[in-house]
Amino acid sequence: MRATSCLFLVFSTALSVTACSPSAVPAAVAAAAAGGASEIPEEMCRVTQAPGAPFVPPAPYPANPPSKDLFWYGTAALWTQLPADGDWGQLALGEKVFWWNAGYVWDEEPSPELAVEARQLDGEATASFPGPATNAYHPTFQSAILTGIDLPTTGCWEITGKYRGTELSFVVWVPAD
Repeated sequence: MRATSCLFLVFSTALSVTACSPSAVPAAVAAAAAGGASEIPEEMCRVTQAPGAPFVPPAPYPANPPSKDLFWYGTAALWTQLPADGDWGQLALGEKVFWWNAGYVWDEEPSPELAVEARQLDGEATASFPGPATNAYHPTFQSAILTGIDLPTTGCWEITGKYRGTELSFVVWVPAD
């Protein structure tokens, strides 16, 4: 099993432009676990991995995320930080998730129209967080968009953020422990 990363820093989070789609978990596996907690092995969940050529946010954002256990994922139009091991257990307990956009300015748009949808790939559960989100700022990570995610169950999840015409999706494993 992948070790659960501690993502409880001053800021934490995750993503993929189109790297992981509904086909990330074979259809037979998804059909086998209809709703509720996952009954498939964690290894069957094809979590979003750090790309070979890592995304580096534009200046003035930091080139690296706040922890070696995280990686930046996305494009300048929308990015987040994801756990390197793909495990994000806190999402089933309620987690603050940070998103970035190169043109976003926290004090000019205090309630950004970021919408987040989540779909369990190994079951039938869904979750929607339509927004608006809220703003965040820190000299280290600059302007950020902040939203809460509270998934209804554990398992393999595809999460998609939508902001200013851009979508960013990623897949994470939400363990039961």
